[in-house]
Amino acid sequence: MSHYFDPRSKPTGSRYVIADVINGVPLTLMSSDGVFSKKRIDDGTRVLLENATLPERGHFLDLGCGIGAIGIYAALARPNALVFMVDINPVAVKLAKRNALLNRVSERVKVMKGDLFTPLKGFRFDLILSNPPLAKGKETLGRILRGGPEFLREGGEIYLVLSKGEEWVLKEMNSAYADVEVVKRIKGYTVIRGKI
Repeated sequence: MSHYFDPRSKPTGSRYVIADVINGVPLTLMSSDGVFSKKRIDDGTRVLLENATLPERGHFLDLGCGIGAIGIYAALARPNALVFMVDINPVAVKLAKRNALLNRVSERVKVMKGDLFTPLKGFRFDLILSNPPLAKGKETLGRILRGGPEFLREGGEIYLVLSKGEEWVLKEMNSAYADVEVVKRIKGYTVIRGKI
C-alpha cells in the first residue's frame, strides 16, 4: 500500500459506490482502486465516528481524509460546521471533492492536497478527526500528535482512532495536550481524545 502515499498516484482499475449509515447519517461515497478501504467504510473510521463528540458548529479538520468519509459525515451531521479535509494522495483528494458534491455539502467542505498539516498554515480548528495512517509508522503519527496543538483553537479537541500503539500515543499526547482521555476501546480499536 506504499503507493497510496505517493503524491503522484493516479487512478487505476475499478470504481465502487459505498452506501452506508452511521449514527443515522446516510453516506454515499464514490471510491476506486488506489485508495484506503476502497469498497466500504473501514471499521476504524466507523468506531471513530460512533464515539467522537462533534461540536454543534465550528471549523473541523479531517486529517488524512482518504475519500472523505469522516469529513463528509461531520458536514452532514453538523450543518453549522465548516469542514476542511487534507490528504496526500491525489486520487483520494479527487474522490473526496466528488463525494462532497455527491452528498451536497461542497459549499461547507474544502478539500486540500498536502502532507498532513502542511497546507494549513495559519488555520485553527475547533475539532480535528483522524484515522491516521499507522502503516507510515511512529514518525508520521508523532507529527500528527505534536502538530495538533498548533492548529487547535483554545478548548479545541483532537480525536484519533488506533488499532495499535495506544500506550505510546497516550504518552505523546499527555505531553502535548492539557486533557487526554481514552474514549472507547472496542473491536480492537481505541478512540483517544486530546483537548487543548
